[in-house]
Amino acid sequence: GEALVFLYISYVVCCELASGADQENQVIMKPILSVLLLLLCLQMLPAQQRSLELASNIYHEGEIALLKGKYKKAIRLFNKALSVKPDLRAAQRGIGLVYDLQKMPREALTYYIEVLEHDPWFSRVLYYQVAEAYYKLGAYDEAIFYFEKFDYLQAENDTKFTVNGEKERLRE
Repeated sequence: GEALVFLYISYVVCCELASGADQENQVIMKPILSVLLLLLCLQMLPAQQRSLELASNIYHEGEIALLKGKYKKAIRLFNKALSVKPDLRAAQRGIGLVYDLQKMPREALTYYIEVLEHDPWFSRVLYYQVAEAYYKLGAYDEAIFYFEKFDYLQAENDTKFTVNGEKERLRE
């Protein structure tokens, strides 16, 4: 924490000094600024890694709750994982799956579509789940669109998909 603040303040001060310096001193300041920026980034990396690990652990607890049929607990844990790492698409999909299992396709769609909007290569199976949800809602044109998209994606290499490309292929 303190090292990060110190590096940030040093970087800002050096930027101010460099902006008012003559050309000769700016040449000297550039490598110093580069090193400070690198150190600043390196200080931030462990915190980001820790938040990803924490969010992943909470997400896995949510998966276990989901598998045990504890849907309220699963949603709470998936939301908690999202509060730590807001772009954890697997947690968003997990919430959608809970709603899907509770026969609430409209709510499931909200989460499924959000995942696909942010990461269209997240999961091929997710397109099928979206299609099924639209079908359950009687939105047949949308369902056909996503069923066709799912079929089209069968030709894509499994490694293009963010999550479980090869594992999903075995289930399809």
